[in-house]
Amino acid sequence: MKKVIVDIGSSTVKVYKYEGQKLELVLSKSFHFKEHYTPERGLHFNDEEGLIRLLERVNANYFNYQIEAVATGVFRKLSQEQLQGLQSESRKRAKIEIKIISHEDENRFLEKALVGRAKIEKPILLLNIGGSTTELILAQNGQIIDRQNLELGIGQINGQFPEINSSLNTALTARIKQSVLAQLPKMAGSVAIAIFSGGEETFMERLGYPLVANHLFIDQNHRKLIGYDEFCQYNELVLYLKNIEELEKFYPENPEWVNGSRACELIAEVVFGEYGIKYIIPSDANLVHGIITEQLEQ
Repeated sequence: MKKVIVDIGSSTVKVYKYEGQKLELVLSKSFHFKEHYTPERGLHFNDEEGLIRLLERVNANYFNYQIEAVATGVFRKLSQEQLQGLQSESRKRAKIEIKIISHEDENRFLEKALVGRAKIEKPILLLNIGGSTTELILAQNGQIIDRQNLELGIGQINGQFPEINSSLNTALTARIKQSVLAQLPKMAGSVAIAIFSGGEETFMERLGYPLVANHLFIDQNHRKLIGYDEFCQYNELVLYLKNIEELEKFYPENPEWVNGSRACELIAEVVFGEYGIKYIIPSDANLVHGIITEQLEQ
């Protein structure tokens, strides 16, 4: 199977290529879909135009691949008229159909990507933080114990606290954490292990987090982990004491991506602290890995 999947989120578009039983991220580009969205207008013209142009490039570069585009987050908020306009423009110019993925389907794909990979009897929390939403999935022995979909994401934090990327300090950090904590639900059962998905393994490796070998279970896609205390300490050292320009150097292919890093890691800190997480396993897997897994099963 030769396939390209375009994962369109609220703040990032990622292009994956699947060939020869290998799934590879070939392009990542940041957008401001969430920040610029309004119910009356839908997507901002510049954001929509940028997306269509990216899809045109994908179609031109991978004309001999089966191409699928899936959208989540703020795209679920588009009115029928707004969505039809976007889909029509994509079909006309890029020859690509954009499909909206529901919360339920996104959960299913995340579960397929991650649940079952951890061969361990203890419960595990799966955390996926996006531009508009956050998914919490509690699993044990391959079974789902609890699911929570939160209207909490990087875009909300960046919008509510615009100074996060210019003058983050102790007082502002405390305010952000309080805001996140107030939005967290109760989860069924206790848990000490979390898989933190969505490019986190690459992020932590690039920034030099003190990752160690994963001694909890064996999985070639999840070979490293970090303790909660070390995670928080290194967040403070790397994210809060460095300015955004310094962080951008770690992502030369898509510098804007780091504009969401502080919000993402702060949300994660609060989630892990609230639910008593002791070990964090960073993961690059996301819903695309689940889509491929499901299609291979058919």
